[in-house]
Amino acid sequence: MGRLKIQFQHKDLQEPIQDLNKMANRMIFALIAGALIIGSSLILNTNIGPKVFGISIIGIS
Repeated sequence: MGRLKIQFQHKDLQEPIQDLNKMANRMIFALIAGALIIGSSLILNTNIGPKVFGISIIGIS
């Protein structure tokens, strides 16, 4: 029997893929930064660890 070979070639998709990659990277960075800010604020309000002026040093770092 005969064989059929099909090849697909994407044209002009490199730029949209790069844009999606940039968008995803920015979203991940924003999520990580937000998580660090929220986590740090929670630690600042706890009464654990060494303190300077009543503020937990662990929360500042």
